[in-house]
Amino acid sequence: MDKKIFSNQMQPGRPMQAQVNVDVSQLPTYVCNECQGEQWVPVFIIKGISSILSPNGKAGFIHHQTGFMCTNCGHAEPTQAIVDACKAKFDKPDKLEVIEGGKKE
Repeated sequence: MDKKIFSNQMQPGRPMQAQVNVDVSQLPTYVCNECQGEQWVPVFIIKGISSILSPNGKAGFIHHQTGFMCTNCGHAEPTQAIVDACKAKFDKPDKLEVIEGGKKE
């Protein structure tokens, strides 16, 4: 079964755009540079905010994603490192291959 992502769906109030089908199985996979794991979970920092600074006047928290953690070994990769590695790969898409640890082979 092919996994497909459908983007550019018609949205109310927006002009219709061409639908783009992306076959996810054909995209390069970013792997952990510590263990070669391929599955990741998002990593967040959580900051407390006082009621004085809060936009709604209630104390709470703010979360901000800082990266991804490998589910196999626990190694954390900053989001920007993954973005940079993927951008570098697509600037020169000579062939599809695994992106290892953010470094092009």
